[in-house]
Amino acid sequence: MMNFKDWLIFNYEMTDKELNMQPLLFQARVHTHYTNYIEEWERAELEETEHQKVD
Repeated sequence: MMNFKDWLIFNYEMTDKELNMQPLLFQARVHTHYTNYIEEWERAELEETEHQKVD
């Protein structure tokens, strides 16, 4: 089983060395991923609300 750090490195395609040398790049990738996730969630909620109004 992966620990959290290994999971993040795997998902954001960075090695341990890259993470240590470029922590801001890693932070930017995580932030972008999280922002996209929130935007998709909000769009889905809006579509669901609009669909309920039509029914």
